Amino acid sequence: MRTTRPRSAGLALAALLLGPFACDGGDDEEPIGAAADEGELAPCDEQPVITYDTFGRGFLATYCDGCHGSDVVARQGAPPDVVFDSREGAADWADRILARSAPPDGSPATMPPVGGVTAEDRDRLVVWLTCWE
Repeated sequence: MRTTRPRSAGLALAALLLGPFACDGGDDEEPIGAAADEGELAPCDEQPVITYDTFGRGFLATYCDGCHGSDVVARQGAPPDVVFDSREGAADWADRILARSAPPDGSPATMPPVGGVTAEDRDRLVVWLTCWE
């Protein structure tokens, strides 16, 4: 099921975010978010299906839920209402997750504060939150 996020805004954001990660070291396969033509992100219909169950749950558990989980007491400064340890929570905060984890202006990510997210996982995060449920 697709999100209700406007596709044009999501594609523009994803194109900005995925540009720096487009190189895949010379492999013949196109990376996630490969350009359709003229440097634009391929339409969501051409992206792999990435869902909460196949990617989001694990990504959030690994990188986010230590501070943004619903049961976390020591939130390390995370606002109490910023919780996304569920599909619904991630959907509610999708724009903010993208802005902090994969800034569209190319500036360094501020979340997670300890870093460690691979470029491939950032690419998948953008495709998941931009294109799929």
